[in-house]
Amino acid sequence: PDSDRRIFISHATADADFARKLARDLEKRGWPTWISPRDIGSELWVPALGRALQSSRHFLLVLTPDALKSAWVEWEI
Repeated sequence: PDSDRRIFISHATADADFARKLARDLEKRGWPTWISPRDIGSELWVPALGRALQSSRHFLLVLTPDALKSAWVEWEI
């Protein structure tokens, strides 16, 4: 299943364009990804993020100055 290889991409809101491009590039190479807000849909943020973190095999942190200031990124790591 996809969750066996899925990559959770953690990023700051300011880095969303880069993170979306990264997700597209990984998916083109056969790596399924989970990225917010694209994959949250109508769910509540905290439960959705928690489930995605637990069910993803890999965690990729887009580490930028904005990510270092992000409370959401801190929560995810």
